[in-house]
Amino acid sequence: MENEIVPADKNHRRLALVTAALLTILGLVALGILHGHLGKIEELAKDNPRAAGEKVLRLAATVLWVGGLGLVGMGAWFWRLGRRINLAGRYPPPGMKVVKQTRVRTGARARTLANLSQVTALLCVVAGTVGMWYVYRLAAAVLGQ
Repeated sequence: MENEIVPADKNHRRLALVTAALLTILGLVALGILHGHLGKIEELAKDNPRAAGEKVLRLAATVLWVGGLGLVGMGAWFWRLGRRINLAGRYPPPGMKVVKQTRVRTGARARTLANLSQVTALLCVVAGTVGMWYVYRLAAAVLGQ
């Protein structure tokens, strides 16, 4: 069992690559939309700076909500992974699909990966909640809102 290898799942690898490509395209589209909104806000700022500040704050809130939800979702995934590793006593846990050949780790090595996964989960959740709230408060303070 010491040299056990979990073979790569080619379909899962393909799904991961397609998902990454789609998320990249979605991110680029979102940046284009954001750029368009910023252009409109710049025009508004010439005539009505206060209204432009309010729009910036609403736009920041939207971007921070989306980013925060993404981070909290990642945190949930990492927490679940760490829990599965701890329960199984091995990484990758039974039934987990991997995108490349992965050597099974057991014992202290698996517990270390489980703990690392759960610390990452906590950091993601804190960044996605408290961190985003602080960034919003900073934007509101800078804009005097």
